[in-house]
Amino acid sequence: MDGTIFDSSYKRGETITFPLNRVIKGWTEGVQLMNVGSKYKFTIPSELAYGEAGGGPIPPNADLIFTVELFAVETAEEAAKKEAAMRAEAEQASKAAKAEGEKFLADNKGKSGVHTTASGLQYKVLLEGTGKSPRATDRVSVHYEGTLIDGTKFDSSYDRGEPIDFGLNQVIPGWTEGVQLMKEGAKYKFFIPSDLAYGPQGSPGAIPPNATLIFTVELIRVN
Repeated sequence: MDGTIFDSSYKRGETITFPLNRVIKGWTEGVQLMNVGSKYKFTIPSELAYGEAGGGPIPPNADLIFTVELFAVETAEEAAKKEAAMRAEAEQASKAAKAEGEKFLADNKGKSGVHTTASGLQYKVLLEGTGKSPRATDRVSVHYEGTLIDGTKFDSSYDRGEPIDFGLNQVIPGWTEGVQLMKEGAKYKFFIPSDLAYGPQGSPGAIPPNATLIFTVELIRVN
């Protein structure tokens, strides 16, 4: 209660949404006293906050002060309906991405210079190397750029200005298989089906579920 700020949605520049039964007791009780549009200041005893354990930046047995604005209320039933609708929408988008990826790979398969392995991985040699090839257990240094099939770039070591070093058995299956086809000094383009990439879960914030990926990879060194 010395005025130290330990958290603030104002500083983050966005509101927060949460179930009222999943926060500290002082919040659960206090916010129920509010109406939409109101702004309250709560002084919460430690036993209604984080108690003897504390939490993160909050010391044990700390009484807390919160200034709270209530912007909207959503019932459990409304939240469940919204969540179900979002799941259905996400599932539909996932199926569409899978179908788009399969069509892309089918069309790409017949293009000049494109090779397809037994797993379904496709690759094109942009520049052949003359050094050694890695094994699945080796570490490698590479430069790369990754895009979705619509050209959206989601990652690039070129943009960061330095290659990346990693164990070849610690990446997506399409990389583990594909980079083993290369020799040091080579530059390949890989077209990776979703089941050899991030699959139905995708990679939140960057890669949608069931996305087929395209990587341009330079194998600099086998370590």
